[in-house]
Amino acid sequence: MPVFFSDKGSLSEPEKVHFADQNYEQVAVGKPLCVEIIHVGFGDTRDIFGKAEVLVSSWARLGGAGKPGPSLINVMRTGVDAFDHLSSFGAAEYANPLVFYTPSYSGERLHLSIEMLEIDKLRADGVQRLGEALSELSQLTVFASQLAFMSLAPDALNLGRKLYNLLNRNDQVLLERLDLAFNEPDLKVLTSGRFVLVHKEQSTSAILKNFKLSAGSELVTEDGRPAEEAGMKSPYIVIRIDAKDRPEYRDFEIDSATQDELRKFLNESVTEDFAEFLRSGVRDTANLNAVLKLLRLKRQLDATRDDSRMRAIVQEAQNEMRKLPDEINNLLLTALSASENVS
Repeated sequence: MPVFFSDKGSLSEPEKVHFADQNYEQVAVGKPLCVEIIHVGFGDTRDIFGKAEVLVSSWARLGGAGKPGPSLINVMRTGVDAFDHLSSFGAAEYANPLVFYTPSYSGERLHLSIEMLEIDKLRADGVQRLGEALSELSQLTVFASQLAFMSLAPDALNLGRKLYNLLNRNDQVLLERLDLAFNEPDLKVLTSGRFVLVHKEQSTSAILKNFKLSAGSELVTEDGRPAEEAGMKSPYIVIRIDAKDRPEYRDFEIDSATQDELRKFLNESVTEDFAEFLRSGVRDTANLNAVLKLLRLKRQLDATRDDSRMRAIVQEAQNEMRKLPDEINNLLLTALSASENVS
């Protein structure tokens, strides 16, 4: 499988000594570690009707031998033409670039897998409806195991279950694996920067000779033409590794562990009643998280006398309260008022 590291746009093999991209925070033990998809080149992907419906998913975990990480849904796209590109994920169709995040990297090996599937059996309208429903989920990321039962739009429930069952029986366009090690000789080097995973039909030597990575994370020729114009037909995916703190991703490992447990209970006979029960659980969890955040904000507000900081905290608290049902807001306000009277 051809995998490359981008050294200021020039491609090199990850096993060879290379230096972290200075545009990003450098990977180090104790720092956060974030892996995101930043570009998808769909290659010569098409069905008999000319366009395709495509899903990109990923797995990631730290450490040695063991179970694979839970599958994460990254991209769902309809109407994909041959040699389309995706770099601006936008909000019109479901997309989430996150592959892996930990707030404190332990120095272990990082194992990644990224897959691209044609999901035309679900049909374009089904993919679009499911993507809209998944975008409304209260959790940051959507895991494949959720597809069997979890959607806020009732009419998308069966679509989610169908896609969950199709994930292992559809047309695979790309499946690439990448194992990276920090400060270990003779292995692919884990450093900050961009990595390119190319479908195995392309040879390493040909790509090193003919292409580089543009500032927009597309494979191009030395004179700047898209790689497909030079005969490259294979799909590829560009990931970015960084050590920047990303507070919005902090629950990723907890969510991953939860999905790993849920996966043990899933099968094709998941009932709609059970799905509704789990959906309620997601809502309750989201409400609880919002309440806990409001309590943290209240403590921060009590601890500051800076007017601008106080205004910012109040604004953030108001935003969180908008997420909660009125009865929870009223109960929380009553409890806070009571605690102030006691103190």
